[in-house]
Amino acid sequence: MDVRVEEVGPCRKRLSVTVPAETVKKHVDAAYKAANQQVRLKGFRPGRIPRKVLQKQMGDAILAHAKEDLVSESFREAIGSQKLDIVGSPRLDISEDSISETEALSYTVDCDLRPEVTVGDIKSIALERNSSEPTDEEMQGALDQLALSKRKLETVADAELEDGDFAKVDMRYELDGEIILEKSGMQLSTRIPIAGTDAELFATKLRGLKSGDETEIELSYPEAFEKEEARGKEGKVHVKLSEIQRFVSPEIDDEFAKGFEMESADELREKLRERIREEKTRNEDFRLEEEILNQLFSQNEFPLPEGLVEEEANNRLKRYAEELEQQKASKEEIEKRVAEAREEATETSRLVVRNLFLVQAIASKEKLFVTEDDVRKELQRIASENNAELSAVQEHFEKENLFGELRFELSNRKVREFLKDKASITEAKPEEDES
Repeated sequence: MDVRVEEVGPCRKRLSVTVPAETVKKHVDAAYKAANQQVRLKGFRPGRIPRKVLQKQMGDAILAHAKEDLVSESFREAIGSQKLDIVGSPRLDISEDSISETEALSYTVDCDLRPEVTVGDIKSIALERNSSEPTDEEMQGALDQLALSKRKLETVADAELEDGDFAKVDMRYELDGEIILEKSGMQLSTRIPIAGTDAELFATKLRGLKSGDETEIELSYPEAFEKEEARGKEGKVHVKLSEIQRFVSPEIDDEFAKGFEMESADELREKLRERIREEKTRNEDFRLEEEILNQLFSQNEFPLPEGLVEEEANNRLKRYAEELEQQKASKEEIEKRVAEAREEATETSRLVVRNLFLVQAIASKEKLFVTEDDVRKELQRIASENNAELSAVQEHFEKENLFGELRFELSNRKVREFLKDKASITEAKPEEDES
């Protein structure tokens, strides 16, 4: 077998493989022999079917199988002979014609290769850690969100209608000064105009009204209006406000806290403070880790396998398209939004692939290996969080073939903790109050 290798780009090589005719013949003969044993044809015993009969009945399928098997075997041999560290999916370029046992088989494969990564000086990297302590604004925002989740629609007296309120009204439609339709007890909102009215004018006319107030709004009667004689004509709608309903958030007190299984408002605030602090700490940890990786890459840049970047971007866009499809977006809308997202997806994928190789290089250099004990502890943690038996979690990971993904995640965590430990990270000084 002849294998020629040429460089066709950063981290990419093209293998031109030629399999001699005698090897092709051996594979074709083996494929016919296997088919002879497996196929059942009326009038022939297994293994006793004449080759000409097999050729006539299923020759194309047998040759296709022989070709697939030959390409797979020869490609593995070519990779082994060249000692290439391939990443991603190789791109095969081969004729669609059937193979001939009297001719050599030639094809090319473009392969992305693992880049050579030199890990820089982690200890030289100096960063500041921002405070994770919740600000007053963050605390108030979190409390407001909780209160929002418990809000109730209530009738408010002596109040002016605001955006977001609901107005209970009586309506009178007029055409050429004559009343053509009356409706009582209707509910309106400044955000949903009456059909045929200008949305901005409608909202302006309603805002500020109190119970008992009246207003008139010009409108063009829509074609679907229930009174046929008014359709397409200009008219007015008279609105009299009888009641204002508003979503009202409860007070943040001990009684409110009990709705979240807390004894007091102080306990609720402390739990919120802990949650915000933990979230800010996670976000700050991630920011520091990414910045260390950025600086390490800047110290020793390396090319990225573009095929792997493209695969990652396509996988991200595929998931995005599936999400849009679940949201009932049209095919045209999905195609438009996916196209708009491609540039960002590609840039994100470049960072993901870059960090993948950096993390693996650091793990190898620093001997940060994932042990069986690490795996066991992580499975126990997952079992505990999900109130499941450890054996059930293990069975799930085995059935779904998730142990490789788990080991990768554990390795990633180890490396990132190592980076924060070895880099010079100091606490940022609090900003001085200029007042």
